[in-house]
Amino acid sequence: MVYTALIGSYERPSEQPIALESSTKFICFTDDETLQSEYWNIILVKPRYPSDPIRSARYLKIHSNVVLPEYDQTLWIDNRVILLVDPTALFETVLGENLLVLPGHSFRETVKDEFDAVLDQRLDDPRRVRRQFDDYIANSPEVLNEPVLWTAILFRRKCEQVARFESCWHEQVLLHSRRDQLSVGYAITTEGITHSTLQIDNHASNMHTWVDAKLAGRVENGGRWNASTYRAGSMLADYTNRYRVIRGIRKILGRPVRLASRDRKLDNG
Repeated sequence: MVYTALIGSYERPSEQPIALESSTKFICFTDDETLQSEYWNIILVKPRYPSDPIRSARYLKIHSNVVLPEYDQTLWIDNRVILLVDPTALFETVLGENLLVLPGHSFRETVKDEFDAVLDQRLDDPRRVRRQFDDYIANSPEVLNEPVLWTAILFRRKCEQVARFESCWHEQVLLHSRRDQLSVGYAITTEGITHSTLQIDNHASNMHTWVDAKLAGRVENGGRWNASTYRAGSMLADYTNRYRVIRGIRKILGRPVRLASRDRKLDNG
């Protein structure tokens, strides 16, 4: 099973010519009743979080064991990934006997680099991103120096270990940034799940190509954080929660904690 999700009219469904030749089913979950595709089997769903279409799509992406319980093997692809190889063959050659297979990031090295990129490109609320970074510094500093993984392609096998990993990953996306590449490594480490890393160029390989956002029909500024939607009350609550986290870390460590400045890149050492 190959699947993707489009929630909130974020993009139009990608063209997947290989789907017309493959015996593997292609499913697109969406809340758009007008969506049609000759490549994807369209399944209408209600957004899990009506006011948060991106996290609603993340739920579908992360929880393969929940949303597709009848399939033993699944391949998630972001809508901008175009498969060039029949996924039936990929399940044999790539997933094999593994539980989890995904590519490494081909142009960023560590998870810390990914945090910097998310902040530089304003891909999410900087308060949540920095709070997540502070949390990892305090509780799992080794995760920040691990190779960053690219979650646009995810091969998974249905089993209890993968289900626990998915639950942990989803908790991080709800608690912290919606940018799931910041937390996938944390979930892998926390749950101790074995995985295999594909060494491929993220933009193009013998199995896929990554199309430009405009070709995918992405709305203007789609996916980027918009400060105008962040209410003053939420800012106050965020500041209060941040203060409580800092106070707790100081109490645990018994020493002051230097937080990353808001006008420079994060520093974990």
